[in-house]
Amino acid sequence: MKKFVKYAGGFCAAAAVLVLGLGVSRVFPAGQAREMAAHTIASQEETAISAPEEKGFTTYRMDDDSPGSVSAGEPEVYTRVCEYTVPYTIDQLLEESTLVARGKVTEISAPFLIQGVGQAGEQVFTDYTIEVEEAIRGQAPETTVTVRMEGDPNDISVVYQDAPLLEAGKEYLFFLQKPGIGGGFNTAGDYYYIHGSRQGVYEPEAAAPASATEESLVFVSQTHLLGLDTQEGKVPRVVHKEADDVKGLGMDEGVLEWAAFTAKAQEVNAAKPVDGNYKRKEMEENLKFNVGSGFLTQEEYQALLAEMNQYAQIIEE
Repeated sequence: MKKFVKYAGGFCAAAAVLVLGLGVSRVFPAGQAREMAAHTIASQEETAISAPEEKGFTTYRMDDDSPGSVSAGEPEVYTRVCEYTVPYTIDQLLEESTLVARGKVTEISAPFLIQGVGQAGEQVFTDYTIEVEEAIRGQAPETTVTVRMEGDPNDISVVYQDAPLLEAGKEYLFFLQKPGIGGGFNTAGDYYYIHGSRQGVYEPEAAAPASATEESLVFVSQTHLLGLDTQEGKVPRVVHKEADDVKGLGMDEGVLEWAAFTAKAQEVNAAKPVDGNYKRKEMEENLKFNVGSGFLTQEEYQALLAEMNQYAQIIEE
């Protein structure tokens, strides 16, 4: 079985991973600590075992008391990774994104390992090549951009149950952030993270007729389109599901009518141009808040600031 690599270090190191490592945006907003939510209750088909201490990771063993409960090719032990994501309005997604663009997934890389900065440890990532069809906010440096996501989509021993799902050949609307800083698992290079996890990926409405004009297109957030398949005796998988009834839902509820959305984007672009240093400023503000609240000591604060100028390294497999 493929080994799942856990984050190393204590509480401060875990904080460093959350703040600097995953490309997530609002880690510690004013007055509210953002955290990874652990899956703590096992169903009848699975039993929690040896749960790692880090938040957000729970290891399960398939119920091997029932003969034949583990299907051929299924790992006996798997790890479920759950993420708590702060809800964003469409204005926040637009304002805080470095690039908002429609594009098609043209290539999915082989998974690779990144050696994080400091005590972040090692973690597997996958790069997705996106052919940009239209930039709504920001400017794509090339006709294609790289979107980096945690994990290996083909490794069923680790279930990222709250992650977006990108498929080769499909078109999506992306809200993207370029890290622009080191620390955690941020490497040097030109790539983006998805802002807001599933909130930052939209798909064209499946029911749209082929003759629909661009102005009449409707895009639906993957928060409505993805679910967890938990068949008995099988490892859960993130899959597409029938969307909930989204009629009447507005932009802040995950449904974008294209004409109204592009008009909103033009308003945001005029009022708040893209800030290439947004991520660094946000992280520095978050760190200062956590010093003031007593969550970080001054020494930890200085160490994390220093890590923002250090970059992680991709380990060749």
